[in-house]
Amino acid sequence: MIKITFCLTRKPGLSQSAFRDYWLNKHAPLVASHREALRIRRYVQLHTGDFGMTDAVRIARAGSLEAAPAIYDGVAQLW
Repeated sequence: MIKITFCLTRKPGLSQSAFRDYWLNKHAPLVASHREALRIRRYVQLHTGDFGMTDAVRIARAGSLEAAPAIYDGVAQLW
């Protein structure tokens, strides 16, 4: 079995809440509707939280917030 992982970032100008709403309520049903044709056994969405410690962890890893890599807005996994 093959597992594919996608790291996602939202379009510029799209709020995090709008991205989540679209991903959950429009994109997920679209994936489900093509499940058999694409032979998808499992589809998982992992949404980025709005955690206060995120910036502290990014700074600790990279030395500064500017040097830290961008945060993904979510991760999708397909089996």
